[in-house]
Amino acid sequence: MSEVPFAEDPPRLADQDGSIRTVMRLAEPAFGEGLSAATAWGRLRRRQRRRQRARTWSVATLGVAASAAAGLYVSRPEPPPPLSLAREPDAISAEPPPAPSAPPAPSASAPPAPSTMADRASPPAPPRVQAPAFPRPGPALVDAELSDAGCRKLAESGQIERAVACFEVLGQGDGVRAQVALHEAARLAAGELRDPDRAMRSIEQFRARFSGGTLWAEVETLRIGLLEQLGRSEDALAASERLLATPAGRIVAPQLRLLRGRIYEQVHQDCGKAITEYVALVGEAGTEADAAELRRAQCLENLGRHDDARSAYQRYLERPNPKSARHVERRLLELEAGKARSGD
Repeated sequence: MSEVPFAEDPPRLADQDGSIRTVMRLAEPAFGEGLSAATAWGRLRRRQRRRQRARTWSVATLGVAASAAAGLYVSRPEPPPPLSLAREPDAISAEPPPAPSAPPAPSASAPPAPSTMADRASPPAPPRVQAPAFPRPGPALVDAELSDAGCRKLAESGQIERAVACFEVLGQGDGVRAQVALHEAARLAAGELRDPDRAMRSIEQFRARFSGGTLWAEVETLRIGLLEQLGRSEDALAASERLLATPAGRIVAPQLRLLRGRIYEQVHQDCGKAITEYVALVGEAGTEADAAELRRAQCLENLGRHDDARSAYQRYLERPNPKSARHVERRLLELEAGKARSGD
């Protein structure tokens, strides 16, 4: 910065004319002792230069300080986002978080509300960490189990719930394999799980997809038994009568006759009609025929036809390997003792 020029020889008061000159001449010996005009003027110029330099350095120092402060403000790091108090899941999903969807376009009728200072000041929320997905509880099946043999193995090992689920999956296919699977799913659900509603769902699926199929009679017989369990005895009697009138009904006649006789005996309290159903199985082989002959003899006894009851019990004992032989022998002894007491 250039210095301000000064006049080389400023006018001196002592050189002026008049009373001022007289006063300055008288005072000069007292105040200017040992100080020439050139020396005094040099000191004044040096003092003025020092003041000028001091002002210059002050302005420069203030400029440097202002620049440094501005640089520090610009380079100051952003404050970290506030920590969330909610505990994030320990396991982090391997999948990246979904990309944020584009914000909806503002409506033409209502302009968007201006954001507040709090909205502008608050940092964006950190992405939410997805928790790992856990398998749902239930009978999870593996590919090795999804076969007829695999499903039956599950049932034989006592894993009935898994076996029913396995047969239900196989029932989604086609052909005889699917028919067998739906029948087995319904049979296990009704018998082992005691779940008639679930069994009925498999039966209704069979009827809708395989009407008149290979296992039609067996599935209809199972449905009639479920109707009895659900308290729909009249529907069961009507459906069984229709099925017995078909050629396929002959295959399942023992099950239907026993079921119809049980409904008449227990629900209708009509042993007369029950006997007409049971007698159709007299002399036949199988579990149903064994039960039908025993119930026939019991119905005769309940009707007071003791002689006919004794004959029916004796005929029952003539069956190969009767299941209730001891019970029937005891009943025969009681009937004989009752006959002796009555004098018949």
